[in-house]
Amino acid sequence: MPLSPDLRDKLLTFNCPQCRHALAKKGAWFMAMSRIKCGGCGHTVPITYGDKLALFESHAQLIDP
Repeated sequence: MPLSPDLRDKLLTFNCPQCRHALAKKGAWFMAMSRIKCGGCGHTVPITYGDKLALFESHAQLIDP
C-alpha cells in the first residue's frame, strides 16, 4: 500500500515512541521526513517507510469519500 496522496494536505498526528509527545504536521511533511526531533524529550526519532504507512493508515478516515 503506497502513501495516500489524499492525505498530503491533511493534518496527521505522530506520537513520540519515547515520551508520547504529539507532533501534528501535514501528510506531505511526513512523506518528506526521515527523522524528527521530539519537542517533548528531544529524542531524534527515525521515521521509516513502515512507520509512515502505519501513520497514514491510522488517519485514513480523513480522506473524503
